[in-house]
Formats: sequence, structure tokens, C-alpha cells
Amino acid sequence: MTRRRLLGLLGASALAVAAVAVRPALPVPWPGRPTITGLVPDPRQIVSESAASYGAAHGLGVDLLPWQPSPEGDARVEAALAAGEPTPDALGLGLEANAVRYGSRGWLAPLDTSVAAMARPDFAPRWLEAATDRGTLFALPARLGLGLLYYRRDLLAEANVRPPSTWAELLETAFQLRTAPELDQPRAKCACAGVPSTSLETGGVFGYLPVLGGPVEVFHHFSELLWSNGGRYLDDDGRPAFQRAEGVAALRFLTDLLQTSRTTPLGVLENDPQAIWDVFLKGKAALHRGPLHSPVEAEREGSAVRGRVGLAPLPHFPGHPSAPSLRGWGYAVNAHSRRRDEAVGLIGHLVGDGVQRRLGLEAGYLPTRLGFYAEPSVVGRYPELAVVAESLPRARLPFRHPRSGELIDLIGAELESAVLLLSSPEAALESAARQVEGVVA
Repeated sequence: MTRRRLLGLLGASALAVAAVAVRPALPVPWPGRPTITGLVPDPRQIVSESAASYGAAHGLGVDLLPWQPSPEGDARVEAALAAGEPTPDALGLGLEANAVRYGSRGWLAPLDTSVAAMARPDFAPRWLEAATDRGTLFALPARLGLGLLYYRRDLLAEANVRPPSTWAELLETAFQLRTAPELDQPRAKCACAGVPSTSLETGGVFGYLPVLGGPVEVFHHFSELLWSNGGRYLDDDGRPAFQRAEGVAALRFLTDLLQTSRTTPLGVLENDPQAIWDVFLKGKAALHRGPLHSPVEAEREGSAVRGRVGLAPLPHFPGHPSAPSLRGWGYAVNAHSRRRDEAVGLIGHLVGDGVQRRLGLEAGYLPTRLGFYAEPSVVGRYPELAVVAESLPRARLPFRHPRSGELIDLIGAELESAVLLLSSPEAALESAARQVEGVVA
């Protein structure tokens, strides 16, 4: 498949992005050099520079095409992989949905030997487990996603309270610290229509600002509530179990959070993780639960909360441990690539210590190499990063199933219907359980 055909496969929007962000020249401008083509969900300058330096050192051209995964884009990539197309040689894919799915179908090259040569123990073990199917690893972790609780140290100190350790304490602390007048406006009977405001603008401070924009984000926060209440998605027989009492209590917590707690604006339902994070960095929230950002970003020039942000493990229900949701994306290699060895070498370089360290310190990533969180110069400058290492052993993935992405989507849609007051928590969970049973049976 030529580069032009590959861009066409990704759609017109990807073609426009690639032409601007990668390089205007088509075809690939490395005449006489073997070229590796890769699809990268988040082509930071650091990644592009690192890929180029690797290519120069090995006599290769490296063509990274930026693209945003979507149902349509995923379908096109899947069609190419299923047809045995040799490009893209390497691709970035989501941990939750596609690593095991693609690998189990024979579309991805096994990476076990490669990881062994790259100090396997230094990768977050849960991430490697999540990208493994029947003992074979199919993706190398590039970016970590982990549910964490960010808090304003100064506001908690002024109120003489400690970071909350239970979800009930979180609500109490959030209510005590909130000053945003918008939180006292009456809520509509249905959060999907006639809401007072979905804006996150305020002259005060929101109590608790979680990432909840869309079914997938609602799903991940619900997961953390479910697990930290002793619940699980499937029982020992592989049957749905999340609709039981633990799940009902978890979903009711989310519904009450938005409808009656007066701590959280309805705008969290319509804003993406970056927008929520930006509000926190502006000093407009006392507590924030987010999956993808790093305390390093809060300490940058221009942050309104610089020097005032603390990080803690997620709260839990009494008698159960905290359980953050594990997310992120990684790099895999097309099983049909004609340059498999070169592609494996490239992705190994991109997840290596040097690149990961730069992404952690300069781009605000949560690196997937554990050594980053133990490096004295890093932890000495950003001590809150120690909480990430502390939380990783408790991190969980909801499903280990080739159709995990589909399961997340269908459960998330039902959870969102309850959060929007379109159905009761019990009805939403029962509906989701019936659908899940049809998939996993």
C-alpha cells in the first residue's frame, strides 16, 4: 500500500492533517532508502524527532502519519490489516480495545522477544498483561492512563482537611471547598435538556471536577467506583456481575454527584479531558479526577496552581481498596509488514527510557517505564509522581476480551442514560448486563 493509499484509507481529514503536520511532499521523500510507515495517535514533536533520529542512525526513512482513532478510522485500518496489507508497518492503538483484539486475529507481530531485550520488568506490569493474549504480547506501552485524584493543597490546608480517602469524604470535602455560585442553580429533571448551564466558566471554585464527557469516560469513572466497592464486571463463571448491589451503589453515587451534591457542574458531561484539566489548571476546582495528565503539567509556567497541587490515590468505599482504571495506548507492528524487524526496532526506541523520560518531563505524559518514577532527579523535583507508582499495582482493566472495546461502549451508553436521568441505575445496569451476556456468552 502506498503512502497516498494509506492516507486515503484514513480519510480526507487524515490526509489534510498529514499534509500539514508531517510534510507536504508525496510520495515519501526518501528515494533509495527503505521506509517505515507508522500511524501515531498523538504525534508530539518529541516523537517525530526521536523517530527521525532513529531512522537516520539506521539508514531508514520513517514516515509518521498523525491520525485520531474513530469508529470509521478503526474500521478502515482493520480492513487493511485483515486483507494482509503490509502498511502501516507500525501503529498506535488503544490499550482498552484493540491490542488483544487485533493480536488474537493474527494481525499483529508478537513482541515477547523484543520486550525481553528491553528490560521487561521496567514496564508497568499491568499494562503488559493487558496487551497480552494467551501468553503473547502484541503492543509496547507508550502512554499511561491512570485514574488519580488531584487536589489543591492550599485550599485543603486553609480548611484544615486532609485529602479524602473515601468517596463520602470526597463529597464532604468538595462541598466544604466549593464557592462556585453556579452549583446552587436548580437541576432539571433530565440532565439532557433544560440544564442551567453546561459551561465550566465560573467566578468561584467547583468542589469536584471529574472527567465524565461521553459514555467511555462515564464508564471508566463508574469502573473505579464499582471496583472500590468490592464489585466486578464478570463473576467466576464469566457472567455479568456489575448489575448487583455494588454496581447500583456505584452508579447511584455518580447520579447523586451530578444531581444533588452541589459540588460538580453539569458541564463535565459535555467537555473532554483536556478541557476539564484546563479548568483545574486555571484554579477553578478544588478536587479533580483525571486519567491522562501529569502533575508535571501543573508546575509549568503559566499554571495558576503552580506549587499548590497535590496528588493522591483515588478514594474508595469503606472496607475496600482504591482501584484506578488502567488506560493508555501503545505501539504494535503489522504482522504483514515487509520491514518487521525495523518496525520493531523503531517502536522499541520510542518506548525506551530516553524518549519516555522526555515525554514525561516535557510533554506531560505519564510514562510507562517504572524507572522514571524512581529516578531521584525526577521525584526530587516532582514528588507527587510517587503516587503514580503507588497506584499502579492496584490499577485494573475491565475486560480481557477480544471485544472489550464493544463491551465498554455498550455499558457506557447505558451508564450515561442513568447519569442523564433517562433511566434508573437499576434499569440501566440490568439492560447493560443483558447486552454484555450476549457478547461474552
